[in-house]
Amino acid sequence: MPSTVCCWRGTGPALVRCLVRVKVGDLPIEPQDVEAGTGFYEQRFVRDEVKPDMGRVQVTKTDPGVAWGSVHWQYLEDMSKVTPYEGTPLTLKKQLYVKENTETGPVLRAVEGPVSVGDELVVRVELRVDRDMEYVHLKDQRGSASNR
Repeated sequence: MPSTVCCWRGTGPALVRCLVRVKVGDLPIEPQDVEAGTGFYEQRFVRDEVKPDMGRVQVTKTDPGVAWGSVHWQYLEDMSKVTPYEGTPLTLKKQLYVKENTETGPVLRAVEGPVSVGDELVVRVELRVDRDMEYVHLKDQRGSASNR
């Protein structure tokens, strides 16, 4: 569950006069390795450091001008612990295949166990919806052989 807090400041030609103060939960962030000129810095937290109250972020700006910043919260879970949620209009199915070249052309064989080094894998992701939707974004960030 890595989380990142990034802040940078600038007025005129990105001149930093005073850094913004950031609190994540009850933890004040002490800027380290601040980028000269822009004031960019980041703070990362690893899995065991992240607590629910860290979802509350307070930013205090003490001087005039514009300030930019961002907070990224990424949650990762062991795939064996992920279970399907039935109360959604979306259903997702992912299938892995090994591509084999035969005399009659390429054939896809469903992966049923371990694969061998050098096997060419094909991933089929099927997304079904039970209604019209204006926009759906699907991104598979895992390598084809990284989970099942």
